[in-house]
Amino acid sequence: MAAICTTVPEGLVPLLEMHLPNSLPVLRRLQFTRFKGGMRPTARVIFASDAPLSPCIAAEPPSRHFTVAYLDFGSDKETQLFMYSTLEDEDGAAIPCEKQKEREVAELQIMAVLEAVRQVSREQPDGGGGGRAYPGACLVGTLATATRAAMVRRGGTVRPRASYEYEKWLFRVEEVPDEVGPDSAQLPEGATWGPATERDCEVVIARTDIPRQV
Repeated sequence: MAAICTTVPEGLVPLLEMHLPNSLPVLRRLQFTRFKGGMRPTARVIFASDAPLSPCIAAEPPSRHFTVAYLDFGSDKETQLFMYSTLEDEDGAAIPCEKQKEREVAELQIMAVLEAVRQVSREQPDGGGGGRAYPGACLVGTLATATRAAMVRRGGTVRPRASYEYEKWLFRVEEVPDEVGPDSAQLPEGATWGPATERDCEVVIARTDIPRQV
């Protein structure tokens, strides 16, 4: 069974920090809640784990497996659900036979979180008063392949918005090549480096199927 919270539970952010970079999308969303207006009244934080969440990570060993989700049906057409499962830490590799029981635990946690999403959906049929942008469904962002596969394997329904998948790339800033110098990246003829502009953002938005605002 998953816990449904109206605030970020103490100890959850440090726990997610221990699982970077895979946990980054959910972690960043939870960090944004610290700012004014960063968490709507309709938003919920959902947590399923094989051990209670400890406010002090250093005092107790962290959970072996857990799933965290940030849900907000009041976000209109923007992403409504961000989700992370420790199943993603396997880096897409096949889990050995001796770890199949751990896989099952992680997958059941994912499904417990989805059941909590359904519960919130029943409690907020109108998305907090403004109507639901996706009635009977939920727009999920940055969904990892391992988590998606677990949902489908357990009977969940996941439909892509387009006929292709979006890929998520994580890289270290210090490893990005310099724009000048011997280690600079080679650009195609006629291309130059320059700062991103609002017009560039408009072009990117126009070329995707995801509704976004500049």
